[in-house]
Amino acid sequence: MAENLSAFLKQNVEVVNETEYVASKRIKGADGEPIAWKIKTLATDETEKMRKKYTKRITDRITRQTEERFDMTAYNEELISKAITYPNLYDAELQDSWGVTEPVELVKAMLTPGEYADLLAAATEAQGYDAGMKDKVKEVKNS
Repeated sequence: MAENLSAFLKQNVEVVNETEYVASKRIKGADGEPIAWKIKTLATDETEKMRKKYTKRITDRITRQTEERFDMTAYNEELISKAITYPNLYDAELQDSWGVTEPVELVKAMLTPGEYADLLAAATEAQGYDAGMKDKVKEVKNS
């Protein structure tokens, strides 16, 4: 079987820029239909910088052992703030309407806890995590 490296060339790889997700059935447009939020796919180097930002090395004073601790909550909040492009979470009028001053506070004010968790899952999937993992596992098991 001849290998075809041309499929890996940048110009031949499908680009995923943005996905749409209905975060809440309660937020409706003029037509009465729920409005889809837009979630962009961040660059890998951007998510790596975020991951490093929220990973701290902690040394135990007694045993002198060092371990890394990752602040998943802070990472997820920054992911939401950076990945959601619509609605504009940085819009002052929208923030004022909900009585908040930060993008992640806005999302938490707008959505129920379950909706927020589902939006976070959608934002994570938009970054390529968990996308099709079940299908990939089945494929490997069946081969």
